Amino acid sequence: MQKYTIDNFRFESVLEESHGSWEQSRKDPDKGMFVVNYSSILTFLIQTAGRICRRYASDLFIDWLSIDKALYDKAYGGGRYLFGFREDGIDHAEYVLGRINGFGMEHFANEIQELYMLDVKVDRAERYPDDMDISMCFGRACLAANTDSRAA
Repeated sequence: MQKYTIDNFRFESVLEESHGSWEQSRKDPDKGMFVVNYSSILTFLIQTAGRICRRYASDLFIDWLSIDKALYDKAYGGGRYLFGFREDGIDHAEYVLGRINGFGMEHFANEIQELYMLDVKVDRAERYPDDMDISMCFGRACLAANTDSRAA
């Protein structure tokens, strides 16, 4: 039986894109943050949680906190995040993958009502390491058509 990873997911449709850059703190050169306007993405997630979740909608903020915290880390290189909405809360990537790998696709399809993915990429300039751009791509997610991990 195939074990799925986050790399087996793709965008079914892109809903939002946002771009920004690293800004060094003027007061403390050891601090800074990636400045990117993710308000529309977070608003969409909050509204979806309110529409679907009967309990534990606040799981969204627990998951989002790790993303927001990473934006203050100069070494952050980006990442992919899943948000699986169900009546009993919001599953992050590890729980989504645990449902698929542990209980199968049928269980996953019965539990998760809507699935979204956030893909964050950081591009660093070769000549100027402090010159970094960040992009966020957000949308509805699905398993890629070819999910055979042996495929190139």
